[in-house]
Amino acid sequence: MKHFAFYVLIFLCGFFLIFPVVPASQAVVDKARPEFLFVHNAKDAVIEKSGDSGYYTMTLQHPDKYLTYFSDRPYRIAGLMRLSKFIADWVNNVSDYNAVNPNAVISAVLKKGVMQQENVNYPVQLMGVSFYKDTETLSFKIKFLTSVGKTTPTKLEHVTVFIDDLDLYGIYQAGPLGACGNCL
Repeated sequence: MKHFAFYVLIFLCGFFLIFPVVPASQAVVDKARPEFLFVHNAKDAVIEKSGDSGYYTMTLQHPDKYLTYFSDRPYRIAGLMRLSKFIADWVNNVSDYNAVNPNAVISAVLKKGVMQQENVNYPVQLMGVSFYKDTETLSFKIKFLTSVGKTTPTKLEHVTVFIDDLDLYGIYQAGPLGACGNCL
C-alpha cells in the first residue's frame, strides 16, 4: 500500500509540473485584443465580372445603414456600426483591411425563374469598397475563393455578407460601444 501511495504521489507531482493549474483570472488569452466580425444586409445584389482577370464587382442595392459587429471569446463585444463609419475607416486605413484583404461569405437567395430559387453561399475575398450615395449602392471588388458563383451576371435577393476579422481595437478603446462620437 505504501508503494501505491508513493507512485500516485509521483504521478500527481509530474502531472502538475507538466500541466500546471492556472486560476481563470491569470489564464493567458490566445489573442492580445479582440478582432471583430461584421454582418451586413441588403435587399438585392448583382455580381458581375470585372475588367480585371479573376475579379468581380458585387453591388449591394439598398444596403442597411448599419452593420452588426461582434467579437469572439473571451471578449464577447457586440453592437452596431454606421455603414458610413465602416467605409471611412476602410478607405482611410483606420482598419487593417487595406493591409490584408478580408475574407467574407455572401449568403443569399438566387432566383432561377418565377417559382424557383436557391440558397447560395459564396466564399470571397473583399478587395475594396465604394459607396454611391445617389444610387444607394455599395460596391465591393471581390475574388471568389472557390469556383462556385463565377457565372455572371448573378442577381441575388435577401443578401447577407459576413465579413471576417477586422482589428478595431483602437476604436473600441475610445469607450464602450459608441462612446467615441457615435462611431460604434
